[in-house]
Amino acid sequence: MKNQFKYIVTLSVFVASLLLSAFPLAQVALAKGITTRIVLVHSATYPKATGAAKYTTGSQREFQVEVDHVKVLAGKTLNVFVDGKKVGSMLVNSLGIGHLNLDTALGNKVPLIKAGSKVVVKFGSVLVTSGTF
Repeated sequence: MKNQFKYIVTLSVFVASLLLSAFPLAQVALAKGITTRIVLVHSATYPKATGAAKYTTGSQREFQVEVDHVKVLAGKTLNVFVDGKKVGSMLVNSLGIGHLNLDTALGNKVPLIKAGSKVVVKFGSVLVTSGTF
């Protein structure tokens, strides 16, 4: 009987130590966050355009959008929409690349992205690229 009690106590201490040691790992995973990436597909008007969007959640949130191969739009401003709402804009450089970075750590308002959220990049009212998370 005494051996059974000793065994149960030892097993309980072992299980408790496993649970407690996993807790800091869960905090690190939460702090690092989860990153989701999508490819943005060109429109008929800009058939050479390529792009991508990235959304990271965790202790902070970050949303990035990049559009490439739109040299024809160099010096122009493109608007970025998430689920129909404008979230920011980007200036296309002389190489035909535009980039938007929103980060809560920098004080930016970052949209909440979920499965099915649609990202659209437009020049005025003309679609450049789009994709869905």
